[in-house]
Amino acid sequence: MGYIARAQLASAVSNAGGLGIIETSSGELDVVRGEIRRMRDLTDRPFGVNIAQLLVRDSCSVSELPVHPAFKQAILDAAETDTVMLNRRHRPCIRTLALPRARTLEHAEQNVFGELGSVQQLYFGGDMGASIAISGQVAGRIEQVLPVAQIISEMVAGFRACSVRLAQAASS
Repeated sequence: MGYIARAQLASAVSNAGGLGIIETSSGELDVVRGEIRRMRDLTDRPFGVNIAQLLVRDSCSVSELPVHPAFKQAILDAAETDTVMLNRRHRPCIRTLALPRARTLEHAEQNVFGELGSVQQLYFGGDMGASIAISGQVAGRIEQVLPVAQIISEMVAGFRACSVRLAQAASS
């Protein structure tokens, strides 16, 4: 979630009852420090720094995420088969949406990590050819952009319903 898991998203997650996480992978530590200070204005709830978030849903599909609508739409448009693996023979191996730039790098023998382009232009400028669009397989399961509070509420309700079914199955 480099560049995009900032205070706006993290505070929405925390305010919805989850644990909002601020990224540090962008390497922009002065910006991250500012985001941590901003969190104190946006929430009085707990939050974390530099840990993966919302593992059951691509967090690019939340309404509070401050990225360009074109990036969110690419997530919505993706099918389960619309991702590719880059850097298969090197580290880090990266799963990305199968957009044209990723397709050109998909079978490269060399380490392509230095050829990713401008992530910021993709996320914030909406130029879907400027970089690769990092996304997991879950992108094909995302059908709409929702508020963090609704996502967490639905996850908790689903957990509770599953717990009831498991308890009923165990007692019969």
